[in-house]
Amino acid sequence: MGIRAILIDDEAPNLENLRILLERHCPQVDILGTAMNKASALEAIALHQPNVLFLDVEMPGHNGFELLESIEAERDFEVIFVTAFHQYAIDAIRFSALDYLLKPIRVEELVKAVEKLSQKQEESQRREQRENMIANLKRDHQEKKIAITSADRIDFIKLSEIVYCQSDNNYTLFYLQNDRKIIASQTLKTYERLLRDFDFFRVHQSYLINTQYIQSILRKEGGQVLMQNGVAVPISRMKKDALMEIMS
Repeated sequence: MGIRAILIDDEAPNLENLRILLERHCPQVDILGTAMNKASALEAIALHQPNVLFLDVEMPGHNGFELLESIEAERDFEVIFVTAFHQYAIDAIRFSALDYLLKPIRVEELVKAVEKLSQKQEESQRREQRENMIANLKRDHQEKKIAITSADRIDFIKLSEIVYCQSDNNYTLFYLQNDRKIIASQTLKTYERLLRDFDFFRVHQSYLINTQYIQSILRKEGGQVLMQNGVAVPISRMKKDALMEIMS
C-alpha cells in the first residue's frame, strides 16, 4: 500500500530538499502536497487525507505541536517531525510521533522512518483483516464480508454485494450492486482463493463471478454469462461444463 504524505515547513528550500530525498530514496511515498503555515497545512490535510505528515516544528505564528493540538481529536495519520532542534524530542514523543528527524536530514534516517511507517501500515492492515475474519465467522453466509485493499483505503464489503470481479493486470476491479466499482490492489487469483467457497466461480482467466447473480447462460460467441446487471461475461471453453454442473 502506498504512503500518502504532506510536507510542512515554512522554508521553501527545506520543502524542496525533503521532496527530492523522498523521490530519490523512498519511491513508495506519494507526495500529495506541501504547506508553509498552519492555515495551508489544515487545508491540505482536509483535502488530501494523508497517511503521514512530515512536519517542521517551527513555523511563523504557530509551531507544529499547535497544529496537531488543533486537530488531535480528528487525527488519522502518523507524524514524522523534521526539525533542527534537539530540545523538541520530548514534545514529539508526547504527541506520539512515529519518528523524529534532525536537519540536515540524513538519507539513512529518512529511509528508516519511512520503512517504520510501511511496517506499521502493514500491521494495521493485517489486524483489520484478522478482525474481519473473526467477525465473518459469526455471520450468516450472506452477511460475510471481505476486506478489499485499494491504494489509499480498505473497504469491507458484503459478499452478497459483489456481482463479479475482473482482472486488470496486478489489480482487480470489483463490480458491486447499484453500479458501484472498487479497484483493489491485489490480483484476481488472490480473490479467487478467498471467495471460491462462497458461490464465486472463475469462468474466465479475467473474470470471477458471483453465481447468485447469474441471469442466463448464453450460447453465442463461444459462451457468455449474462449477469443480473446486464453485463455479459465471457466463459472459457474449459470452464463451461463445470459452470453448467454447478448451476444444475
